[in-house]
Amino acid sequence: MSYRKLAIFTLVLVFSSSILANYEIEPLPSSKYKEASEFVVKYMSDDENVDLTGAKTAWAKELKKGLSFVCFKPGTQDIIGVNILEIKTNSSGIPSACDVVFKKFNVRKYLITSAFVVHPNYRGKGIGKALLRANEQICLKCGVKVTAGLFISDSSNILTDKLNYTKVHRSWSEVLNRMVTCKAFEYDHIVEADVKQPKCCGF
Repeated sequence: MSYRKLAIFTLVLVFSSSILANYEIEPLPSSKYKEASEFVVKYMSDDENVDLTGAKTAWAKELKKGLSFVCFKPGTQDIIGVNILEIKTNSSGIPSACDVVFKKFNVRKYLITSAFVVHPNYRGKGIGKALLRANEQICLKCGVKVTAGLFISDSSNILTDKLNYTKVHRSWSEVLNRMVTCKAFEYDHIVEADVKQPKCCGF
């Protein structure tokens, strides 16, 4: 995949000015698909107190489209953050609660964050924000104007509010036994391309 690696930031200890860590967001390599899926199930299940094992099959299919991003622990291949992405079209077979995006933004496709989680020990460092901002790379490459997702936790909803996502739909989730909110963000500088995309865009 040709998406350039995204160097996100270097954390600096204010009191000493010494470098603490350098975190990078990059395309998720295929060798890490299984591990990424298990990572998401573990930490999303812990956060929401539900069993999401059944979602692994759907996430595995989405990961194979090669659009997702990861953050590794610096100097290792240990996953500390994942953003699973897929491009939805108005002819996609499986409906999503975020499909109201088609009508609201008058688009024929959008990029959906299907799963998004950061390891508890690495939260509050800006990794989640960087993972979501990476969506713009896919949208630019594939001519997609809107990115959206069902954001469940309080922290992810606070984060998406800070990133100026718009609430577009609320619905009841049988899996989570709660109301969930679909939020979306429109890139004004991107022009929607034809729905048919090259393989690198997950089609």
